Amino acid sequence: MSANDLLLWMSARGQGSWSQFRAAMEELHIAEQEDVSSATKEGSVERDSLPLHQSLRLNLERFGHAEFFDGVPDNDWRITPPSLSLVRTKDRTMALVAGARSDRLLQRLVTASQQHCEIETLPIEAGPDQIRLFSDEIESFDHISNQTGMLLQREAPMALLMSLPAVDHELWRNLGDDGVRKAAYRGG
Repeated sequence: MSANDLLLWMSARGQGSWSQFRAAMEELHIAEQEDVSSATKEGSVERDSLPLHQSLRLNLERFGHAEFFDGVPDNDWRITPPSLSLVRTKDRTMALVAGARSDRLLQRLVTASQQHCEIETLPIEAGPDQIRLFSDEIESFDHISNQTGMLLQREAPMALLMSLPAVDHELWRNLGDDGVRKAAYRGG
């Protein structure tokens, strides 16, 4: 089993507790597969100092698939709705597939994108595959969004930047001398 299977499981559940997330990893035998695959790579760099469950959690958040919370009983994580996050360059637009996935959704995505854009899948170590779509026409993604029922996040980089707290926000004032947020580590 793989991180893709974990994302599929999370998509079916919608939300859950940290212990359910850890149990799913163990049940899907993700740790065994990830250790074997990283050990067989020639010249691979040493594995992160983080445990695999933490690397997976961070990558699920980093790529917009899920949100994890601290201190919310029985609701420690929730899956993001299926989304296409657009990033524009001078001559092309790229859409990153984020959030909940099902086999049926992925089939609809491939079918809808065949005539409108290029699609590629990149494996991510300690994370689900990254699915990227490319097109010269931004309207292509409107069509794909309508055909698949996926949300369309236009100008995703700007939306992310606008969600950051202001520089004078209380979180930044609570930084310790070593750069660790005191507010994030209340209670141990």
